[in-house]
Formats: sequence, structure tokens, C-alpha cells
Amino acid sequence: MQRPSRKILIISTGGTFNKVYNPLNASLEIDSSAKAIREIFSQWLCEFELVTIIDKDSLDINNDDREYLLKTIKNSLYNSIIVVHGSDTIDKSASFLASQHLDKKISLYCFYGSFFYRSNRSHSKSSFGYRVYTSS
Repeated sequence: MQRPSRKILIISTGGTFNKVYNPLNASLEIDSSAKAIREIFSQWLCEFELVTIIDKDSLDINNDDREYLLKTIKNSLYNSIIVVHGSDTIDKSASFLASQHLDKKISLYCFYGSFFYRSNRSHSKSSFGYRVYTSS
């Protein structure tokens, strides 16, 4: 039996998961289009809106960025929200959001690197899918 469709807001903050290799300068750069997230969510039975904000490695996310994340969440019409965040400072962002006592269901999700997704897509999809399932 298929679960009913539901609407979820996905907020991508950047992080290593959204980095792609640029062969022109041999560096990893944040992909503002969040292609990896779109690819994963295209497989799930839900409607989603993807908003890309901040576009930084989580080591570079600061309190102003967290305030912007909070503002994005508060201004959203969605009650189920998944925030894709890098691993290095996800604890700080989670603590900050928890201290706000929001009346929305927020799930912070972290992949440990873009290469993890590219090398193990089935695990990434099922892991991300679990977040979708539990965010309703």
C-alpha cells in the first residue's frame, strides 16, 4: 500500500553533500541547484518544495546564517520541514532551532559527504527516505 502524498519543505544549506567536483580548478564547490537532493526526492511519494539557502560548508555557517534559517522556517507555510545540513556544525544549528520552540516538525538531516551519496546511492536514498517518512 502506498502512503498518501504529503507536502514537505526541504531546506538545503549547502554542506559537503551538495559539493561537486569542478575539473577546471580541481576543487569541490557547492552546487546551488542541489541536484543530489532533487534526484533523491524524485524517487519518493511526496510533494516537496526545495529551497536552497546559505550555500556554505557547515564550518562556515555562523549565527547570522542560523537566524536566516530560522526566518525561512518561520515564514514557511509548511508544517513538515527537512533541513539538509553539513555535519561539522549541525549540532549548533540543531541546538539553536530547538531553543526557538517552533510549532513545526523539523528534521535536520546530515549526509557525511557528497562522495558517500555518489558511491552508495541506495543507502543514501533509503536513509533520506526515512526522514521523509518520519517528517509527516
